Amino acid sequence: MKPISLPNRVRANHRLMQKLFLTRIKHCSTLRPFRLALLICITAVLLSPMAIADESVVAIRITEENARRLLCDSPDRTGGIGDWYLANRHIWAIVDDVENQNMISPAGGSLIDLGLVSNKTDQFVQMLQLLNMNRDIVIPYDTIRTESGDDWAAILVSTSSGLHPQQHGFGVPDEAAAANIQVETTYRLNSDEHFLHVTTTIRNPSSKSISIFNVADIIYWGDDTVKPFAGSPVRMGSARGAPRGFRHPDLDTSSFISLMRGMGGYTYIAGGGVDGLPPISYGLCSPTEYAKNALLWGINDRMVSAIGIFTGDHNRTFDFWKTPFFRIRAGQDFTYDRIVVVGENNDAASATDIIFPLLGMADRESGITGRVSPPAAGCSILIIDKDEFPVTQIRPVREGPEAGRFKAVLPSGEYTAEIFFAERDARPESPDLDPLRIPFAVAGSVTDLGTIEAPPQAALLIEVKEGGQAVPARVIIRGIQGTPDPDLGSDLLHFTVGNRTTPSSFAANWLLLSGQETGPVRVGLRPGRYEVVATHGFEYSVDRQEVMVERPNDEALASLQLERVIETPGMMTGDFHVHSIASMDSAFPQEQRVLSFVAEGVELLIATDHDTLTDYAPVISTMGLSDRIASIVGVEATSMLMVRSTPFTIGHYNAWPLRFNALLPRNGMPLDEGIRPRVLYERLRDIGDGDIVIQVNHGRGSEPDGGASFFHALGTEFGRPLSYKPSQPMNEFPNNLLLEKKSSGIRDIDFDAMELLNGTAYDEYLLLRSDWFSLLNQGFSKAATANSDTHIKAQIGGYPRNYILLQNPDAERATERDIMKQISNQRLFGTTGPLVYFTVNEQALPGDIITPEENEVTLNVKVLAAPWIPLDQIRIYANGKQQAQYPVDSKSGINRFDQDIILRLESDAWVTVETSTANDPLRIPQPPGGLYNIIAPGFVPLAFSNPIFVDIDGNGIFDPPGIPPSSAAAGLPWPAKTSLVAALLALMSIIRHLRRRRRILE
Repeated sequence: MKPISLPNRVRANHRLMQKLFLTRIKHCSTLRPFRLALLICITAVLLSPMAIADESVVAIRITEENARRLLCDSPDRTGGIGDWYLANRHIWAIVDDVENQNMISPAGGSLIDLGLVSNKTDQFVQMLQLLNMNRDIVIPYDTIRTESGDDWAAILVSTSSGLHPQQHGFGVPDEAAAANIQVETTYRLNSDEHFLHVTTTIRNPSSKSISIFNVADIIYWGDDTVKPFAGSPVRMGSARGAPRGFRHPDLDTSSFISLMRGMGGYTYIAGGGVDGLPPISYGLCSPTEYAKNALLWGINDRMVSAIGIFTGDHNRTFDFWKTPFFRIRAGQDFTYDRIVVVGENNDAASATDIIFPLLGMADRESGITGRVSPPAAGCSILIIDKDEFPVTQIRPVREGPEAGRFKAVLPSGEYTAEIFFAERDARPESPDLDPLRIPFAVAGSVTDLGTIEAPPQAALLIEVKEGGQAVPARVIIRGIQGTPDPDLGSDLLHFTVGNRTTPSSFAANWLLLSGQETGPVRVGLRPGRYEVVATHGFEYSVDRQEVMVERPNDEALASLQLERVIETPGMMTGDFHVHSIASMDSAFPQEQRVLSFVAEGVELLIATDHDTLTDYAPVISTMGLSDRIASIVGVEATSMLMVRSTPFTIGHYNAWPLRFNALLPRNGMPLDEGIRPRVLYERLRDIGDGDIVIQVNHGRGSEPDGGASFFHALGTEFGRPLSYKPSQPMNEFPNNLLLEKKSSGIRDIDFDAMELLNGTAYDEYLLLRSDWFSLLNQGFSKAATANSDTHIKAQIGGYPRNYILLQNPDAERATERDIMKQISNQRLFGTTGPLVYFTVNEQALPGDIITPEENEVTLNVKVLAAPWIPLDQIRIYANGKQQAQYPVDSKSGINRFDQDIILRLESDAWVTVETSTANDPLRIPQPPGGLYNIIAPGFVPLAFSNPIFVDIDGNGIFDPPGIPPSSAAAGLPWPAKTSLVAALLALMSIIRHLRRRRRILE
């Protein structure tokens, strides 16, 4: 179908403001040049976020009056009106108001934004404090205020009613002791510094000593975003440091031995922003502790650092046994001082350049400098000392007159620079991309490494066309005949946890083309033999070509042709679960995210970042892609806080369309922690832009105690997880918990859609299908969807996706309201490739109720698939029971199946169609090999329809068959069989979870 366009209120307002502003400037063009220049300067100052009036440093609450002046438009910013702002001429920070909450704490008062004034960027997620290394005693701040002096300002957060631990366990004080603990944390900023002074004081005003043995900061970096680099001298007095750099040990917080092995002593941690985003870095150190030859102790993971100090004498890992005896005595205080720095490049070195002088390890006149040629050669430089312990990491400047230049402050000593290049061989005879090693020494001054010539590259020139015109495409580059796959987009950090390398946000062996290219796109890589494969979604053919580049500096052209093989009038494709840089666990830019969907032929993108609203419309417009893709503002409400009211969280929920407001915290997203789903539904509908859809995401998961899964999260007591049981009626415990009403009448079961398929999770699809069948059999009709849940480039946009049937079967355009209506009415199917058309008696479409004249109905089932998509079977279900199964010939071209199927029904029934591969319910199909696996690695070809409801008794409504009471059920009817299948699949998921749990920081 032709691309659609959706009216969008936010986009319209954005364009209106542009028009008004440009019109005003146009009318000013008759002014004298000086006055016009003055007007433009004044306008720029007034409209500029981050303006701090005349103060050199300011601490102030964000209000409706000052929000536009203070807040920048960084997509990572989460603070807004009601939060607290701290800034000088170099850096800015936001501390959320204590009435807020987050995924770790039921209260606010944490550092949620930290950025540079110069480029208005922010890649910081969150920092807050906890005691005794236990998330159950995260400090619940309830008071916040500001203080200031002539050249400083501060935000102070404190507790007035003690601590409120949610559970009792190791390190958790009893309620009486916890109620007496007072904590205050100060975020202080001086006028001309690039760092925050952070001080936490714990007071014990009681008459008894309290077992507080550790105070630490949890720094939530996000997933595949800023990656922590941990450094320290190996020996510092009697202390023993653990200079691990980017290589961190595995951690299982349930294992004491694992915890000891994972914990290390550091003098600093640092992390550069994501390469490819506006430059910034962060770091933490404590000059106070360093002066005492004391280390900071903590753990680092790909998502989190937890780092702080012990309240007693703790100098080496073996001292951990002493911690239960550390106490804060009656009437005494304990204070922890540290500094959080903000650097100006996407590397650890721009943070350690500030840290080393603060600690007295080096001054700014000591270090290295140099230049990489050519400047465009992507590289990362790891600095190791003479004992090969990591010290810092450097990235050369990427753009501008200083492009290729690098520098770093270093203490005096002997070092080696390990330079890792992207797709450039330092040793062509090696199959691996080994670093270039350069030894050097620093002796109190700057050592110049001169110009470092990057090893030469070969290159591919790639173009993709349809009928002679450039077309959007994803282009996969595979190494063949001994050539490895190219490592495109790697951050070159080699960040590991437990010897497992974690991916970077941009890493994937493919390119994304917009169709706007005016010539071939150049891709630098190593010499070798490659296969280049182009794809543009499920409605298009695939083209592939082998190319050879024999030597460095050689180039080869790959010219690929695509053809549309399936027409889809009256339909549009959409993905309802999409993440980008605004999510705390993604660093993928919005522009790249849009491009990833355009390349795959997806026409509708629902923005669903975690706990923050996102609007892609301005980005799409700026990219000139409004004729190819539309977007709707939405959110993924992400419940993660385990408290007494929601001990297993409540799962994750997408909602759209919503009202975007860039001045509010999280762009208008309401609080979603510690509440029942029914309360969340009301809050989401309160910010809806008209009628909204609420979708339960990945409702079953691998975590047996709930986590992010709605159907596992029924429990209301710690230690007693409860899951929905599809073989039991809704009015039996624990299923009946979903029916409990709020005073308004809304229930936890009152969501609108279920995400049956999330990414490659076919095992979870089988579990969720059982839940969906169970709900349908009891009259709870939910639209079934399939979504990609993309976070990084390596997760393919639109795999899987939904095909929405528009009201007008010949429609070329649709309004947002029409699309919402079709989704709510279940007019869609989910797919990883096949297209399934399904009617009853040539009248009823998915979501319809039809009253036939007799008990026999005719199902017309038609399945189309591009030649590269394999299929084995078509399956027909009625009331959850398989009624028929038909083979599919994958060699039969585009039209894989087209039959009228007679189905006799004795009572009302809902009917649905599924096409896929193997149908053994106890065996999860393996992804097929061949071309499909190259294009969609890890996926299984699958499509499922939403149901058509057949009213056999003629009363005009659908009478659901129900589920027999569990006490009266005889034999093994369908629900019991599916329950057994679900139990076995759940057991398999639990086993996988237990294996993974050794490797993942909870």
